[in-house]
Amino acid sequence: MIPAQALPLQQIDLAIRTPVSAYMKALLPTCPFIEPAAKTGMLYGCVVVPDCKTPADLHPRLFEQLVPLIERFRDARRELPSKQQRLLICHTAIIHVPPHLDVETAKQLTWPNWLGWGLKQLYTPKEIVFGFVRKNVVEKSTLGKPIPPSPFHAVVIRSRVVGSDHRFFTGNQPWLDAMMEAEDDGADVHSAVLGNVPDIRNPQAIRDANYFQRVREWGQKILPNGPVRSPGTLGEG
Repeated sequence: MIPAQALPLQQIDLAIRTPVSAYMKALLPTCPFIEPAAKTGMLYGCVVVPDCKTPADLHPRLFEQLVPLIERFRDARRELPSKQQRLLICHTAIIHVPPHLDVETAKQLTWPNWLGWGLKQLYTPKEIVFGFVRKNVVEKSTLGKPIPPSPFHAVVIRSRVVGSDHRFFTGNQPWLDAMMEAEDDGADVHSAVLGNVPDIRNPQAIRDANYFQRVREWGQKILPNGPVRSPGTLGEG
């Protein structure tokens, strides 16, 4: 049996101390989105538990958990009454993997990778930006400021903000242009790009169809040498 794609979303209150809220507060000096999202009640979190037993499981198992969650994010965003709420809504998916896979998970979430490329390629045109958080990894912001190491792995799903996000995505003009011009019309992006696809809201259907492998093969036709950091095709870092 495949586990449920995510535990219920919970609002993150920065005033209530939890490991997640403590880390979010530590990020306030380097992330301009957390505080306004929290103040408007648009900061949410959940836990995903990908059924991983080996390093090879990580990308396909994470993909099948994250795609339904991203679709849930799109649904929730469309239902919000104000533009400000739609801009600020943020879902942080905390990733629980077996402890022996922690180091490999951090390695596989490092950009560039096919999981991130596939999600960005599919969902950037739907006004979605992703942040990959790696447990116990010391990193710097785009502006060179130190980012506190996270006590967990996570994927942050949020709306792109035209007035701010151009600062964070330099070196890839095609991707930046697509992000700035994006509009979420509610359409099924998977069918539009890949044709006959499984039920993208059902983790088991995604797994049964070996769908991540299809997405990767699609990516390899576009980027035969794999995703890279240099400027180029939409979805590179």
